[in-house]
Order: sequence, then C-alpha cells, then structure tokens
Amino acid sequence: MVTGDLLGLRPHLPVPWMPSAELDALRMIEEKARLLDEASAHRWVLVLGHETEQLAGYVDAEGEWTAETALSP
Repeated sequence: MVTGDLLGLRPHLPVPWMPSAELDALRMIEEKARLLDEASAHRWVLVLGHETEQLAGYVDAEGEWTAETALSP
C-alpha cells in the first residue's frame, strides 16, 4: 500500500503524529489508525510516500517498523 501523505515518514508512525500543515487532524487520526490496524493485521507492505531510506516495510500491532530491505535503496 502506498501511503501518500497520510503516512509519509517513519517518524509519523505513531497515530497522533502528523505533518504540521494537516487541516483535518481528527480525520487524519481516524484514517491513520484504521490503516495501521489493517496493515498490521494483514501484514501489508507499506510504501511511505516521502521516506528516502527505509521507504517500504511492515508495521506490527505495537507500531514498530520493520524495513523490507528488498524494496529499500
């Protein structure tokens, strides 16, 4: 799943963290929580839209990131 601006960088993995320019913070929190729940439950490969080092990986139920080295530069 390509996350686009919803989850652009690894530091934004915690649900309440978001870009400062976000205009609809409550909706972003809801959508991001739903995305992370689905991603961890079904082991989706996430491609972070603005990440430059570990751009693809998996998130677990605790929100920990594991890089997919085959898809990272």
